[in-house]
Amino acid sequence: LRAGRTVRIDDTRDPALAGTGFAAVAALGVTALLSVPLLVGGRLEVNLSVHHRSVFRWTDDEVALVEDVAE
Repeated sequence: LRAGRTVRIDDTRDPALAGTGFAAVAALGVTALLSVPLLVGGRLEVNLSVHHRSVFRWTDDEVALVEDVAE
């Protein structure tokens, strides 16, 4: 996020994400997430996150919408 890149996770329980901290997110009941950072002056100021309780495949249009809202 600090690099200004959107994080798109379809399933926080995916074994490929082991050791990344997403197990803690999954423990909260969040299975899919989309996090869009807003940098101001190169610094992370805001993080807009959208969550789903079940596996969810984010479309490019959904990602673009959340990125537009974040800006």
